[in-house]
Amino acid sequence: MKSIFLSTLIAIATLIAVMIARRGPEAGPDLTDVARNLHSPDPKTRQAAVMALAGRSKPGEAQVAMRTLLTVVREDDPAIRVTIDRAISNMRDPQMIAWMTNDGLTFPERWTRYYAVRVLQTQKGAAAIPLLLPHLAENYWQVQLAILDVIEAAGGQAQAVESLAPLTSPGRNWRVRERAIRLLGQANTAAAARSLFSQALPPSDKPRDVDAELTVENALAAMSDKEARAFVENQIGTAGDPVRKLLAIRAAGRAGGPELFGKLKAIVEDASVAQPVRISALRAAVQSGGEEGVKLALAQLDGADGAVRLEAAYVLGEVPLAEGQKLELRGRMEKEQDWRVKQALGVAAGGK
Repeated sequence: MKSIFLSTLIAIATLIAVMIARRGPEAGPDLTDVARNLHSPDPKTRQAAVMALAGRSKPGEAQVAMRTLLTVVREDDPAIRVTIDRAISNMRDPQMIAWMTNDGLTFPERWTRYYAVRVLQTQKGAAAIPLLLPHLAENYWQVQLAILDVIEAAGGQAQAVESLAPLTSPGRNWRVRERAIRLLGQANTAAAARSLFSQALPPSDKPRDVDAELTVENALAAMSDKEARAFVENQIGTAGDPVRKLLAIRAAGRAGGPELFGKLKAIVEDASVAQPVRISALRAAVQSGGEEGVKLALAQLDGADGAVRLEAAYVLGEVPLAEGQKLELRGRMEKEQDWRVKQALGVAAGGK
């Protein structure tokens, strides 16, 4: 694989050298022999060459050494690649750092941009976030992930909400999208919750995205901010999109809170509500309502809707029950005609 990219990477190194040369004079040490060893078939020789370049500390030598290492970041050997990564990310030459943290962020080659992000993180820590956010929306996905690393490591999720939101949209690289959704959950603000509802899922007239739905649900359920939770709970009654309504029910139920129970109970007991919504509301009510939730599930076993009855039996098997409640379930199990409900009741009653 190295031979395929070699000519391109050497050309890239030359371009970097030209760009840096425009910034000021530099020394030009002859590192030809060391650079040649970077492409040796022997891993030990390549590793030794990387170590030799990483150890260059004189200003002129350090610049040439770092530019040379940028040409071999696709090294096949993982151990050597780690050494290259550490050397570039922890460069100390002031002129090279200045170039990487300015021109490097917009350099055409993706790995130069990637390492520019890494260097900026090492140099500035959390202060790098406002400098990196303008480069987040449109970039190579590897560079986007590197910027997201900086945001998460520095705890900058809340300040990055506006920049994270577009990355959650359908059609984005899934690794970037999933990470952005998770970071919005960690932002733990009402603005982040609104962004997840408005941007992270396909429009109601498009096919569902089940993976995104689960990821968004996990992010919303992890939010503890009062305003964020209030927004999610409000979507139970106001979301016009059935998918988002179900998502709000599931996320709110997992987040818990007895104040939610009354709203969920009303949905479960309203036979005119769509069956999937009643089922999700029942599960959420049991999760958030404690003993009252268990009583609600027990009452649904007498209902007419077979799917709701089955869900009630299933969810009762997932929560702690008193011995008297288990005894009641055993009695119901003996009379039950639906084999699926009967089997679920047996599990809930303590059977196998």
